[in-house]
Amino acid sequence: LQNNFTESFKESSLEDKRSDLQQVKDKLHNLSVETDQKNQIIENLKLELKSSKEMAETKQNEVEKLNNVVEEIKKENQ
Repeated sequence: LQNNFTESFKESSLEDKRSDLQQVKDKLHNLSVETDQKNQIIENLKLELKSSKEMAETKQNEVEKLNNVVEEIKKENQ
């Protein structure tokens, strides 16, 4: 009887451990997916930042050109 109880306890304990392990695996998988998604968001933000910087630089160059034109017109009108 004690042998049966011990075997039953071992099987139950083993099944609990399997269940725990599966839960840990599931959590790990979910964290991995979440990490991948956040890494993709970061990459998208980096690209957006780069694009915004390039656009700002282009606008700055346009402003400088317009300022030069204004200065030339002022000189011509003096």
